Amino acid sequence: MGSQRYEALSHVFLVSFLGQGHVNPLLRLGKLLASKGLLVTFSTPEAVGKQMRKVSNITDEPTWQHRFKFFEDGWGEDDSRRGDLDAYVPQLEREGNEVLPRMLKVHEDAGQPFSYLINNPFIPWVSDVADELGSHALGPVFSKQYPLRLRSA
Repeated sequence: MGSQRYEALSHVFLVSFLGQGHVNPLLRLGKLLASKGLLVTFSTPEAVGKQMRKVSNITDEPTWQHRFKFFEDGWGEDDSRRGDLDAYVPQLEREGNEVLPRMLKVHEDAGQPFSYLINNPFIPWVSDVADELGSHALGPVFSKQYPLRLRSA
């Protein structure tokens, strides 16, 4: 599938916090958006990516409309500090603020720039990244506890 097919699609980039109750709702949203004809990239820390690969048939290879891109959070694979939100959230923000713009640039350079960036409430810095890149951010979004909130740059 050539990049020309992807260029015609609006690209939605979803970034999820790795906590329980955050990943699945955003995955469901991504599936819904892909079913409506949008190109969807789902991203979360690699710690979750490894678990997702074990329990499902996802790969790092893109499908026609849905792909997964995981990023390192800067801590070792079994680091117990991930269970401490006071320590982990700032760590994720530090790493994410550096990694996410690079990930988005790779897509842009490949002719697949994102149209919208969607995140969930524990990672509001993702919306700041979108603002810095001059793009639209829809977030924080999507969990039973949180209503859909729209915001554009």
